[in-house]
Amino acid sequence: MARGGHNAKSTAQHKAQGTYQKVRHANRLEVSTVSEIPPPPAGYSKEKAEVWRLVCTDLIEHNVLSRADLNALTLYVDSIFIARAALATLEKEGYYIEFDNGNKRLHPA
Repeated sequence: MARGGHNAKSTAQHKAQGTYQKVRHANRLEVSTVSEIPPPPAGYSKEKAEVWRLVCTDLIEHNVLSRADLNALTLYVDSIFIARAALATLEKEGYYIEFDNGNKRLHPA
């Protein structure tokens, strides 16, 4: 089990400092992070591309964005816009739908 939290040393750092132990450090997963903002997915609007850049900038500043994260990041940005559209619908049409018989149900948005 890997330990060390946010300040865990890489295998290379342990080897350079002479603290490498095969039983502790041999099976570490080394993930390379992205240092530049990757291009947004094809077909993104200007608004979605701007959110993509903002989120990528924050993740890169914290040195936590890798290529493996890009699909999840795409879903995250898409989810933001789906939630915004749903909220706009609810604010326009109301949070409840009233039927002819007087029953009310939550709006499906």
